[in-house]
Amino acid sequence: MTDSYLDSYLCCHICSETFREPVSLGCHHSFCSSCLDKFWDQAKNKNCPVCRRKCSKDHLKVNFQLKELSDKYAGRQKAGEKDSIPGEKEGIPGEKDSIPGEKDCIPGEKDSIPGEKDSIPGEKDSIPGEKDCIPGEKDSIPGEKDSIPDEDRAVVCPKHTDEPKWFCEVEQRAVCHVCEFPAHHGHTVVPLEQAVKDLKDKLTSDLDSLQSKQVKCKDIEETYNQMFQYSKKQLVSTERQIRGEFEKLHQFLREEEEARLAALRKEEEEKGKMIAREMKHIQDQISSLTENITAVEQELQKRDVPFLKSYKHTQTFSRAQDTLPDPQLVSGALIDVAKHLGNLQFRVWEKMQGIVKYTPVILDPNTANNCLSLSDDLTSVSQTDPIQQLPDNPERNTIYITVLSSEGFSSGKYSWEVEVGDHPQWYIGVAKESIKRQEKVKYFNPEFGVWLLMLRSGKYQIIGKTFTLKRRPQRIRVQLDYDRGEVSFYDPKDMTHIYTFRDTFTERLYPYFFIGKVGDADNTGIQICQSEVSLTVKSFQ
Repeated sequence: MTDSYLDSYLCCHICSETFREPVSLGCHHSFCSSCLDKFWDQAKNKNCPVCRRKCSKDHLKVNFQLKELSDKYAGRQKAGEKDSIPGEKEGIPGEKDSIPGEKDCIPGEKDSIPGEKDSIPGEKDSIPGEKDCIPGEKDSIPGEKDSIPDEDRAVVCPKHTDEPKWFCEVEQRAVCHVCEFPAHHGHTVVPLEQAVKDLKDKLTSDLDSLQSKQVKCKDIEETYNQMFQYSKKQLVSTERQIRGEFEKLHQFLREEEEARLAALRKEEEEKGKMIAREMKHIQDQISSLTENITAVEQELQKRDVPFLKSYKHTQTFSRAQDTLPDPQLVSGALIDVAKHLGNLQFRVWEKMQGIVKYTPVILDPNTANNCLSLSDDLTSVSQTDPIQQLPDNPERNTIYITVLSSEGFSSGKYSWEVEVGDHPQWYIGVAKESIKRQEKVKYFNPEFGVWLLMLRSGKYQIIGKTFTLKRRPQRIRVQLDYDRGEVSFYDPKDMTHIYTFRDTFTERLYPYFFIGKVGDADNTGIQICQSEVSLTVKSFQ
């Protein structure tokens, strides 16, 4: 038997030296008594350092048979005998080939070594349970298939080829049980197998976390793809609506332009007729005067007697012409350019009030639940069937059938009216910006971040409390005074006060709308009412 093979039998797996006062555990693993005590003190338990099985014995007895064999082996090493175990001359049989009972166990648990000078009897029985009691047999025999590959040995220890059996938790690395283990007695050192298991468990947990994060990333990627495709649809739809709205404005402007040009041409025609009429009158006067002047000139050419005969008549006629008033230019013969051009854009803008609509609250389609349908002008909402395929963007309300306005308020006073008609179920009010849009909540109240007037099953509610009204309002007026922390509700027909929330607002608030199923009601949705638009011109004081 080779020295390295025998050394593996008689070596303590804690100190990596030949046994000194060896003790054996019930699992058939053996260690130096002092080494095992130190290990247990450090580990604060009484588990086997190799297999981790708990030891039930309070006091362990020295294995004298194993001690005797170890002492002999240690004595031979001191004497410098390299080829045989001490006592070779005294007849230990099979020394050159193997230790008797090599396949079973190291002698020293139940059997003894009688006849030291003769042999070690009990070849089959003297080394029981070899497979259990020789820790790391596959690891300690050089050249076995399970030993560390040549390219990996330098990673652990460049001097020893045995596979390491211990792991230092302080330095987080495997340590050589021959040259490094003694230097790590102040550290927490555990069996390599257990350390690898623990580290693999941690790495498996990290792997699970990474895989979970990967799934989330893929979900977000898919959502982004949906948002990208949906944004293309939004582009087409919004572009069509913008062109339609501007076409209405263009049509209005074209019609206004034609009307004003027609008015200009009409005035020019009227002024032309007036000038022509005046010119005709002047021309008649000129013709009459020309005839009168010719007659007077001819009268002046007559001789005395004929002149005296016709003088009176000519004089009377000429004086009659002369007494007529002098012709005057008529004012207003030119086109009133100022009337056509003065403040032209403002006058057109002023006239546009008839077609321009203003709604104080505009719904944000990116926040609408997929069960809701918004009008093209984003001022009315109703439930839709079938459900729309919409991306789960962060702004969208995916749990409750709600929609928010596109603009929030962080200061000042605001008001808007909502046409509810006979719709049987709706919530109207304001919500803070950080409201949970994709999670279920227990109550719709200020703690949740909403201040609402609700109609449910024909009953009006505020924070879960039911109350009655004198009549059923067709419209609800919402007034927000952010700075004073008030949200009030009124019946705008006679401004009957319904309820006022008083709170302290700390973030931006958005008008909030929830709508239930329509049932048999005539109103399929709710409509935000338009506000009156007026233009005021301030003069300089």
